[in-house]
Amino acid sequence: MNGADAIARKHLGAEVVSAVYVERDENSDGEKILRVTVIYDRTAGPLAARAMAKTTEEIWDMVQSEGDVAFPVMSYVASDEMGGLHAAE
Repeated sequence: MNGADAIARKHLGAEVVSAVYVERDENSDGEKILRVTVIYDRTAGPLAARAMAKTTEEIWDMVQSEGDVAFPVMSYVASDEMGGLHAAE
């Protein structure tokens, strides 16, 4: 789902977003969710709340337009805080 990457870069800035990871999962009630993790460079300044909200809204619209019922659960992680996190293989 590279559409999420394009949406995040559009609203947050291509120079700020270094990666977007999307993983299908289920919440504690067994409902389908999409875990969307946006990795960003905090040296560019803080992320704007409005841009974060617009990113979530547009990803949700994209998911629904594809007929998917999974709800996007957004996480924002600064690249310098990733530590031992690695992309899934």
